[in-house]
Amino acid sequence: MADTTMTETATCPFQENTTNNTGREVDRAQVTVKSEKNFASVDTGEAVLIIPCKICNDKASGFHYGVHSCEGCKGFFRRTIRKNLTYKPCDGSCTVHRRSRNKCQYCRFQKCLNAGMSHDSVRFGRMPKVEREKIILELQSKKDSVFDEAEHEIQLKVMIDSIVRVYEETCITHAKMEVMRKKIKENAMDHKLYDKPFPPGEGILDALFPKSGVVLSDVQRILDALQKETVRGIEAMAKFAKGIPGFLELDLNDQVTLLKYSSYEVCLVIASRLLYDLKFYIGYSGVVVTLEAMKSLSLWPIMEPKYQFWKAINVLALTETEIALFCSIIIMSSDRTNLVNRQQIEEIQERMTEGLEFQLKRNHPSSPRHLARLLVKLADLRQLATEHIDMLKRFDVGKSPSRPIPPLLREVFGIHEAH
Repeated sequence: MADTTMTETATCPFQENTTNNTGREVDRAQVTVKSEKNFASVDTGEAVLIIPCKICNDKASGFHYGVHSCEGCKGFFRRTIRKNLTYKPCDGSCTVHRRSRNKCQYCRFQKCLNAGMSHDSVRFGRMPKVEREKIILELQSKKDSVFDEAEHEIQLKVMIDSIVRVYEETCITHAKMEVMRKKIKENAMDHKLYDKPFPPGEGILDALFPKSGVVLSDVQRILDALQKETVRGIEAMAKFAKGIPGFLELDLNDQVTLLKYSSYEVCLVIASRLLYDLKFYIGYSGVVVTLEAMKSLSLWPIMEPKYQFWKAINVLALTETEIALFCSIIIMSSDRTNLVNRQQIEEIQERMTEGLEFQLKRNHPSSPRHLARLLVKLADLRQLATEHIDMLKRFDVGKSPSRPIPPLLREVFGIHEAH
């Protein structure tokens, strides 16, 4: 009994059986024809290469009218030429593939011509050696290109996963805030809700510099909570930065510089997670301030620009992965002052940007300008950080004995300790 398999031996579609006048068959080739959808195959001696139709990408049945094409496109071109048919003009933008090739005959014929089909190039049967080698090289090149792209994408995903893992371990995430909000709602944790407008009378200076012996006002409690969460955020950011691939290989001075100049900017981005349902959840402090109450505070002029930034970030509906990559880009900014190796930092930032672009295209396919809109925020962050530091220096906060500034914030903001 003959052995049966899933493949069958057949004459190569690119080589016809021809008989010379002596009756001998010539140029006959036996190849393995795989039952793959939409493609023909050619045995190169080493591997089976797929030959698609140059017009619609269906299975090419042979070399017809000067190009490799399927039976459908071969017949379509032959009828058009023999009957001298003309088709209703189109703007030429129609996509021609196996399922759509019959929808617009004008575009299909134009693609035939653009691919090189010509009545003068009628040639069937044996594929010339030069043409065969050309096709093999072309398909092998495409195969290598696809493999390289797949390998690059795998490496990109590994990098992204490592960044997200460290970010979720160290920083405030949407999931962590959801847990905290649930506990507050269920009174499962100590918290203080400020949901009424504050009475006028206390200015920014009074909030920043309370007189000794005076009981802390609500404004000062909120300010203290903000300060504590800023310290916590900067400490978390430093741990996160050390998990960015390549960061610890940088010059130690560059590591310090990048952390110093990016810490507050990163904190501002992560703080966008604290704004929810017109309420400010000030980190893990349990202090919650409604937008209405916050607007009545004497420190609202300081908070409003940050609030507008958080709103703009939240409109972009970024995932945790995208936030983590964006923060990585902020940290790895090669235009900071006094850097030793800018090129090395720039290369790391480029990888972060590539990873962010990959995620944005996958998660926001209908918004091609998402990356550009997000990168514009880098300039906004620089401005917010500069204004905040200028405000602290203008009010000479560091010289207030009643409100000591933590050493970490002094270092980040460049505030000298009072003597």
